[in-house]
Amino acid sequence: MRLLGDERLAAFAIRVLERIGQDPENHAAVLATLQAVDRREVTEGLSADLDWALNGLGAKSATKGAASKGGAFGAATTRAGSPGVAKRGYWVMRTSQWERPYIWSEARLGRLRQGWGWNAEADLGVIAATVRRGEELTEEQRMSWRSRRMNTSERDGMRLGDIVLAPNLPEWGRFSLFRVTGSYEYTLAEPRRWGERFGHVLPVELLIEGIDRRSPSVSDGLRAMLRPQSRLFNITGYGGDIEALFTS
Repeated sequence: MRLLGDERLAAFAIRVLERIGQDPENHAAVLATLQAVDRREVTEGLSADLDWALNGLGAKSATKGAASKGGAFGAATTRAGSPGVAKRGYWVMRTSQWERPYIWSEARLGRLRQGWGWNAEADLGVIAATVRRGEELTEEQRMSWRSRRMNTSERDGMRLGDIVLAPNLPEWGRFSLFRVTGSYEYTLAEPRRWGERFGHVLPVELLIEGIDRRSPSVSDGLRAMLRPQSRLFNITGYGGDIEALFTS
């Protein structure tokens, strides 16, 4: 990828490739391009961008060169976590790295936006109804359905009072903690640079802003769980590690 020398342009190129890769005819070629990038030639931020794009395309991230950098998020061994508050869920929700200022401004207003739903059919409630009817999902709906547990109406979804850890908010290398205060909504925002409208909304309350992931108060186990994975995943097994941050 010739744009790797300019981090801003490289991030843009990765985002464009991810969008192109959603087309089944281009999927294999885009995956091959992204996985061929030598991680030794890119910054930590771009490495995470690549992981994000690969995960969005349903593929595992490439690891070429990762050993020399310790990976995007440090040690490879996952440490055991500690239990949190009974009946409280704990989650990691990844948001757009390309629209971070917008996502952060919305989160501070109580709207944690995830994904880039841009029309009515991407509403998780609409998709759930389609699944119940046994009807086929569109490609966009299948992309959105990966984060179905954001829908507080799902049996195994988020619940009021759950804690959400949002990596790289308000800036790269830091994370913020939120409490879920309401039910999932689908509210389309004005189109952003690439047409994303970030319609998936979780009502939240900001609890702690900008914890450095390298801080001694962040346990090794929790830090390991922040490696790029899916856009939304449950880390209730590390609830105690999160609760400790409220008193550190």
